[in-house]
Amino acid sequence: PTIKTNLLFQYKKPTFITIPLGSEWTHWNIPYYRYDIYREQQDLLMHIDNQFGTKVLIIYASPALHDVNDLVTAHLNRQIINISNFRKASELNAHHRNTYIQSGTFSIACSEPEKIENFDLITTINIINNDNYKTDENNRTAIINFRKQIVSVMSENQYYSNAFKKLNEQYTKIEEYELFYSHLVLSNFRQLTGTQWLLKI
Repeated sequence: PTIKTNLLFQYKKPTFITIPLGSEWTHWNIPYYRYDIYREQQDLLMHIDNQFGTKVLIIYASPALHDVNDLVTAHLNRQIINISNFRKASELNAHHRNTYIQSGTFSIACSEPEKIENFDLITTINIINNDNYKTDENNRTAIINFRKQIVSVMSENQYYSNAFKKLNEQYTKIEEYELFYSHLVLSNFRQLTGTQWLLKI
């Protein structure tokens, strides 16, 4: 099948806030989950978003669980999507934290509190179609070109550029095998930034 879009997931491990001393407690008045938005990470995600437009969907993903045993059980039962809170990175650009109480509900992003309505990942993915990814490229070429664009974006990033370049230098001898090389470079991108790359086909 033809690639419809690239998906980038920035995974977040939340803190479970159970007492009123949490700075966002007044927005919920019950225990809630919270994760931080790191400026270097967010700037990179927004740069990618600006470069790729509809060719990429960039999402923060954070589970609505605080017990690692429950998380492993959800993973084994293929329920991670159902128990996670998803937010488009672009929705959190003006904030330094995101808070939520459960999956499938709205979030409150802070510091200036903003209610952000539920983002349904599966519905969004299902409505993505080839109109969003207009290209004459075959899948192989699309992946290679995506890698080249990621390398370009990373090379312009003051925080990540040197480390990313060093990670990729170990593969210079196999650059001629472009598809394989692309997967290795994108694996380095994930290793360095914690951002998982997936394809919607």
